[in-house]
Amino acid sequence: MGSIGIRHLQVLGELGEFEIAAYRTKKGMKKIPDDLEEKIRYFYDENEAFAWSPDFMIVSNPSNLHLEYLLKAIDHNIDALIEKPVANAYNKIKEAEKRLKKRKNRIYVGYNLRFHPIVKKVKEIIDARVYGNVLKANLYVGEYLPFWHPYEDYRKRYAARDDLGGGSLRTFSHEIDLGQYWFGNYDKIFAKVSKISDLEIDVDDNTDIFAEMKKGMILKISMDYLNPLGERKGELFFEDGLLKYDFLKREIEFTDYANNESKTVLKSENYDYNAQYKSQMEKFMNRSDEEICTLEEGINVMKLINKCEESNQTGRMLHV
Repeated sequence: MGSIGIRHLQVLGELGEFEIAAYRTKKGMKKIPDDLEEKIRYFYDENEAFAWSPDFMIVSNPSNLHLEYLLKAIDHNIDALIEKPVANAYNKIKEAEKRLKKRKNRIYVGYNLRFHPIVKKVKEIIDARVYGNVLKANLYVGEYLPFWHPYEDYRKRYAARDDLGGGSLRTFSHEIDLGQYWFGNYDKIFAKVSKISDLEIDVDDNTDIFAEMKKGMILKISMDYLNPLGERKGELFFEDGLLKYDFLKREIEFTDYANNESKTVLKSENYDYNAQYKSQMEKFMNRSDEEICTLEEGINVMKLINKCEESNQTGRMLHV
């Protein structure tokens, strides 16, 4: 029940009337807003929580615990939405491969950006070949870590700690997922994963990825903990021109090669940030594989993260 857990709770409150419970440890508990407090019951014993027999389970604990509770959801045959990433290390997924394949329940991964209007519109444009095929793309996300949650010590957050599965590569793996969601399968990958600032963290604060996709296009992804503006934006070079999106400005713009004319493709003046989480939750509870990130896709992101780290260590471009 950290910030993302509270957001899921808010979304459930907006979607309907549900019996909601949370299994929490007694250490470091975050206060739940009063309007939500009355809607939830607490379990402090794990066996009691599972004996409650939930229909759905949301795993929103630190990254290093995701896989452990994903496997418990499988053991209890409960459909689960697990926050990204699936695990803090790909080798742990490999070790659990047989249990994951034998599951009978549905597992989804919380790459909620798939439901953001900008991402949905770009996906629509790519799939419909509105501007032809994509030749190359540059995706960027950056945020200054101390500004992220100014009400708490950034050094204690999961994003800053190796033992909790933090680091720019894992924390901002949304962009890696967007790569596969928009452009299909990765073919080769090269990455530089490093700590280049004086932030008091024991994880990477900067990641740069260069990839060749199966479709032949080039993809570059850059992510960091260094940007005080908190930006998420990108450029897609189509056969007919350049498409630029900007989450901060909430807009998409296209400039054509024929006349060098620019036009606004999407502009959202007001956007409910919870809307993407609400859409994701509806897909999850309807057990729909449309748009939402499946477990297999989430595991593929972990495989790509592993390849990035291997590339960083060897200095080589690797086949995926």
